[in-house]
Amino acid sequence: MCIRDFEEFVSLNTYFLSPSLLHEYLFGEPFKPEPEKTINHPIDEKFLFAIRECYKNNDIKHLENILEENDIWLDILIRLSGFSYELLGRLLLLLDEKSKSGEIIDDKLNTLINLCRKKRKRLPGDSQNIKKYFEDCKKLISFIISYASFGKLSQYLKKAIKKSNLWNYQLSEISLRFEQPIESLNKFLSTSDGQEKLILECLNRFYNLVSRGEQKAYEGYNYEDILVKYLRCHGIQAEGTTPENKKAKDSNNKDKCRNWDIYIPSKSQPKIVIECMYNVTTSSGQTNKCKAIVECLPKLKEKNISVLVLMDGAGWIARGSDTKKLLKEKDICVFTFNKNSLKGGINFISSLLNSHSR
Repeated sequence: MCIRDFEEFVSLNTYFLSPSLLHEYLFGEPFKPEPEKTINHPIDEKFLFAIRECYKNNDIKHLENILEENDIWLDILIRLSGFSYELLGRLLLLLDEKSKSGEIIDDKLNTLINLCRKKRKRLPGDSQNIKKYFEDCKKLISFIISYASFGKLSQYLKKAIKKSNLWNYQLSEISLRFEQPIESLNKFLSTSDGQEKLILECLNRFYNLVSRGEQKAYEGYNYEDILVKYLRCHGIQAEGTTPENKKAKDSNNKDKCRNWDIYIPSKSQPKIVIECMYNVTTSSGQTNKCKAIVECLPKLKEKNISVLVLMDGAGWIARGSDTKKLLKEKDICVFTFNKNSLKGGINFISSLLNSHSR
């Protein structure tokens, strides 16, 4: 009933189905999003006009100012430019080291860096910390994005920072990764007059995709929602974890070790917990999540709480080493959204509940 073999896991994998398509596969009808949950459209004519004017007038300072004043516009340019918050974080780490070693000789850049370090000793080096300290670092980030938008970031940094052994190579990489990706976007925004409606639709759709907003907004549905519905349709009482109660502190958290996606029959009196992990892409977070689940097993076993993991998506095939570790755990039952696998999962849950009721 539970998957133990990697080859079997691959054969039962659904690879890259969205929650909406999984709903149609399992229930025979497509999921219809709620009317208010439509695609987000943060890019409007005001944004388009303002950015165009900056590019047409070659006005870096004005672009820098409007990005400082509008967090959404700054986020839009970061995402649409083709580089990520993670890559931005790596540049901040480099600037942090240059600053601490006294290599930065530009007053403006030093001021922006010190402002960003207002609440911590170093510049944020990853997306999580960039967002955490965004207000303090907004001026520095706006400066970087503005100069990168005009292809002048590497030129500015070349004058602002003392030359070292690797610096010329690092400047070339900054140009390649930060300036060149945004060049096509600039041309697109600057020369496509008369096509505003089409441009806005295109930009909004791409922005939602790269920010992972479209799937959540359009579908309004998560993978764990589907599993909860499927369990209930088969007579199993299950309680999903909402964003609200997921953030809330659990009075029994020491016993349960962590918040789980689904509790059977309830979160207050769980007999079974389920983690729903559907990954199309891969990330280091998969390893951390697997490790956290395994670490919780002893505490849950003491409380006679069983653990199931719905692990599906092509990302878990690509991340085979992590998948195999969970498959080998005798105290974890792994299954997928494949109907044959779900049937086995339902039977296993029913047998567990029967043993609890004796």
